[in-house]
Amino acid sequence: MKRINHKEIAEFLKKFKKIAIFGHVSPDGDCYGACLGLKLGFEKLGGRGLIYLADTLPEFIKFLNEYTTFEKSIGFEPVDAVFILDTPSWQRIDNVQLLEQFKQSKTPIYVIDHHEVGDLLEKADYIWQDPSFSSASEMILKVLQNLKLKFDKTISTLLLTGIETDTSSFQNQNTTEESFKAAAFLVANGARLGTIINNAFLTKEIDVVKVYGLALERLIFNKEYQTVTSFITEKDLLDHNLGREAVSGIANYLNSIGGASIVFLIYADGNGKIEVSLRTRSELVDVQVLAKFLGGGGHKKASGFTTSGSFCLDQGKPSILA
Repeated sequence: MKRINHKEIAEFLKKFKKIAIFGHVSPDGDCYGACLGLKLGFEKLGGRGLIYLADTLPEFIKFLNEYTTFEKSIGFEPVDAVFILDTPSWQRIDNVQLLEQFKQSKTPIYVIDHHEVGDLLEKADYIWQDPSFSSASEMILKVLQNLKLKFDKTISTLLLTGIETDTSSFQNQNTTEESFKAAAFLVANGARLGTIINNAFLTKEIDVVKVYGLALERLIFNKEYQTVTSFITEKDLLDHNLGREAVSGIANYLNSIGGASIVFLIYADGNGKIEVSLRTRSELVDVQVLAKFLGGGGHKKASGFTTSGSFCLDQGKPSILA
């Protein structure tokens, strides 16, 4: 594995004709923004980018379909390089089985990520990993700036969506001076800031609001440890025509509760897996440490982990059984 930077990545991209782009499971606004931003930026150079992500966008960023669309790549195709964005973990990559084929074919693997170091250090050939960045989208912006591309409103809106959603509209502690500079550059190049904020943060479909209501109804507050816990099941989402991506928004909403040091949102996927989203606004708490200990990962203020088991209710309260 060789550590590289955004300037070196830009030089590599100039030499490539076709690349494959992977993100993480349950992709969020930053994952889509970074992956699509890299794809469109690379194609401005005359290359072709294959995206291995679900092409049905989460509800809160479906407005991006007004700017660009893409078709999810399915099978293996020879490429010059593979890019993995916005995850430090091999097992959290969407379509990891297909990625194994690229690995076995000796295709060089590049990682661009803003999380703490994970096991991709052992799998990748080249890695640019820097937790000082607010988002993978901010990192992709650096790469594209080094390519001296002409930014349009589509690429600018994609990348700003990633920055906005991963910083919770510049409210999270991962927000830096560079984040504001990046946002200002993107707005100056056509990014639709008002559209992003209205869709990603202000507008909620009625079914989304109803599921938020379920999470609030089931909320448990532990005064001794100042923790907030709630749960959502796959049936809840199916009953309201929602996808898995809604869980992240619910966890972020619960994180607004005053007096809570940590928020735990438990999600049962109906297939023998339990996913737990962790959130905090406390300067004294780093939820990434707990998530990493339990086999997950993420950020200091927003992380998660997955465990196997069954989910049941005991007098209305959730229990996880191994």
